[in-house]
Parts: sequence; C-alpha cells; structure tokens
Amino acid sequence: MSTEKKTTKKPVASVKDTFKTQAAAEVKVEEVKAEVKAEEKKAEKKVAAAKTTAKKAAAGTKAAAKKAAAETKEVAAKTAEKVETAAKKATTEAKKAVKEVKTTAKKVADIKSEVVLQWNGNDYSTERLIQSAKDVWQYDLGKNLKDFKSVQLYVKPDEGTVYGVVNGSEELKFSI
Repeated sequence: MSTEKKTTKKPVASVKDTFKTQAAAEVKVEEVKAEVKAEEKKAEKKVAAAKTTAKKAAAGTKAAAKKAAAETKEVAAKTAEKVETAAKKATTEAKKAVKEVKTTAKKVADIKSEVVLQWNGNDYSTERLIQSAKDVWQYDLGKNLKDFKSVQLYVKPDEGTVYGVVNGSEELKFSI
C-alpha cells in the first residue's frame, strides 16, 4: 500500500531559465557598453573638431573661440548624459536579473519532499536508506565517512536489495 502526497504548487521557472535571463541581461549590458563607447568616440571626434575650430579662433577672433568652447561643452554634456542613462539602464536590468535568480533559487530550495518505500511490512524512508548506505560505506567498506559526498540509490524491492553509487564512481550494495 503506497501513500502519495500531492501538492498544488505553481510550477517554478527552472534555475537554468533564470540563468538564461541573467545571461541575456549581461549581454544587454555589454551592448549598452558598446553603444556608450561608440558615443564617446563620436564625442571625441566632435571635441577634436571643436578644438581645431578653437585653434583657428585663437589665431583669429574671440567669437570663434567662444563658439568652439560652447560646442565642446555641449558635446561633452550630451555624451555624459547618454553614458549616465545607459549605465542606469544596464544596472537596472542586471539588478532585475539577479533578483529573479535569487527568487527562483529560493523557490526551488523551498520545495519539500519525502519518499517512503513500503515493502514487506517495513517502511524505508530516504533518510533511512541513505543512512544504511553510509553505514555500508564506513563499516563494510572501511571508508572514511567524510569522503561520502553524494549517493544515488536504486531500490529493487523484488530482490530485497539496494544498489548505490557513491561520489559518482564507487559502487555499493546492501539488503533491505
């Protein structure tokens, strides 16, 4: 006789999808940075042209010099504004992506589950089977318990046996 718990939680976006969202935000940040660099290059060209005009003005009239200085200030102000706007936009997008990753990770971590195998008049919980695997690892195989990092267990009730793979490579087996 088996009992199952059903939950009606909404599906959670996978962490993989969330990381894709964060990666997309990072790509967007890089695009904005490239746009900012292009704008800076344009501004540098305009500043150079303005400096040339200023040099000519220095040789000629004060009015031309004032015009060149005003153009330089205007270009610098516009460029600074564009850079600031792009930086704010990139920062906002990155913050949204990080928040989404944290929220999804928390939702995934909050999922509670329990598996209990009922067989031959006994209950075998996940914790009990893992503890049995640790005992076999430590006492039967003579291995150090601190080296027990991960385990996959394969329960075969028809054989009354549990097969396991510890740390992805070490095999073990025990009866239930």
